[in-house]
Amino acid sequence: MDRGSFALARHATTEGTARYRERCGGRVHADHFRLYNDLWFPSIGMGIYLGNGESDAGEQYKELLTVALEAGCNHIDTALTHRSQRSEQVVGQALAAVFARGHVTRDEIIVSARGGSVVFEGEYPTDAATYVRRNLIEAKMAAADEFAQGWHHCMSPRYLRMQFRQSLTNLGLGALDIFYFHNPEVQRVERGPEVFERRLLAAFVELETQISTDRLASYGISTQDGFRVPPSDSAYLSLSRLVELARDASGDNHHFRYVHAPLNLAEREIATFKNQVVSGRERTLLEAAQELGIVVIGGETLWQGQLTLHLPEEMRVAVPAARTDAQAAIQWARSTPGLASSLVAMSSREHIEENMEVARWPVIPPADLATLLKNLTRGAS
Repeated sequence: MDRGSFALARHATTEGTARYRERCGGRVHADHFRLYNDLWFPSIGMGIYLGNGESDAGEQYKELLTVALEAGCNHIDTALTHRSQRSEQVVGQALAAVFARGHVTRDEIIVSARGGSVVFEGEYPTDAATYVRRNLIEAKMAAADEFAQGWHHCMSPRYLRMQFRQSLTNLGLGALDIFYFHNPEVQRVERGPEVFERRLLAAFVELETQISTDRLASYGISTQDGFRVPPSDSAYLSLSRLVELARDASGDNHHFRYVHAPLNLAEREIATFKNQVVSGRERTLLEAAQELGIVVIGGETLWQGQLTLHLPEEMRVAVPAARTDAQAAIQWARSTPGLASSLVAMSSREHIEENMEVARWPVIPPADLATLLKNLTRGAS
């Protein structure tokens, strides 16, 4: 197969991500790439948020994406809701440019997107209910009672199908590697567990259909709170139960493979809170995921920028190579055992170069990481 045919691949592959890893070998540490779900993930992924409609946004992202890919970051996370689809559109322009230049091929890059949150075109409407009624309910994308969070969330299979296809169009891709349901717990809070599970099962069935057409490789859950709260909380998500629903949707060969949840120095629950139960044993989310064959992606690595300044002294001592607090925070997150990748928002060449410098370092050994976590917990109490 020649390089041109690699570029025509529909999604990331084991061979493609391994090829990318080998090409980056001299620029990153061996700890940087991890094999999960037959793909080589970088320990630091690129979260995309920019793209505000400016005419040079596409050119900006062509440069940023090129710099990131050259530095060893081949995991790109997007969402329709970011800048009212504009972020995905400029990422699509950037991907087309790097593919055309031959910098990378499609099978070397892991691309994820998210659906479920209602996307409003253009400026935020003065009346969300009227917008939803005219544009979604009357178009039979969903029934009125399928919305939650004040008309801002919907898991209707038809609406998810539309969002999924729109992401493909925006990104200019033939297929996505991961498509996440974003914050599905809001439906559980408002509609109750029975309705929530019925709707989630229908959504799983819809995405399995997209997989059967070769437009999607796998899907998952992206959540802010669901995996961080106790089982008594109405927003709580049981990973074991989600896997059972996936089996109900498509048998043992289902494609529910990923969860995306916050993991940073301020929000450590998925690594420390034993709120999951697998085979009768209490587990953290990371432990439960490993037992159930689910891959965990960490988000909000810098806690919306709040971890770029004034970290505890213990962190700087534990990461002596770090020139900045941001680097120390990234190093902590990417060192967490069981994590495939830590997503970091990168909006400038300087951010990318600073963040990806961490990819050259070995991870913090598990024993040292456990000691550091105890010290941080003690200092916070």
